[in-house]
Amino acid sequence: MWINEQTQGVFTLHTDIRYECWKEGKQLPGILTDEILAENGYALVTQVPVPFDWITEKLVARPPVKGDTGWTQTFDVVPLEAAIIANNRNIVEVQRVQGIKAQLAKGNAEIIEAMLEGNQELIDAWKLKAAQLKAQL
Repeated sequence: MWINEQTQGVFTLHTDIRYECWKEGKQLPGILTDEILAENGYALVTQVPVPFDWITEKLVARPPVKGDTGWTQTFDVVPLEAAIIANNRNIVEVQRVQGIKAQLAKGNAEIIEAMLEGNQELIDAWKLKAAQLKAQL
């Protein structure tokens, strides 16, 4: 992401920067680097990870802020609506159940293989594991 230091316009694509320059009658080289963009008034905006709980919160982008080391993208952490939180919790639960079912399916395949090989120890181990996984459902 880059910011036009004069207009404070924020850009995520080189094509958008090229278009803005074209409107102003500027031509940019074929390959754009951060250095070339800086020479033309576009500063790189760094994005610092912001901790948030995706189930109950969302990030809302704010305008970049200029500091001692350059421009940084800032965000507000905003609570989600109850219906979205409920949906996100359902997604987590579905993923958890799907993970357990995938483990059970893998176990079923290994049990069949063990039965064909006559490996009672592996069959017993998977029966125990299957009982533990089913208890989590």
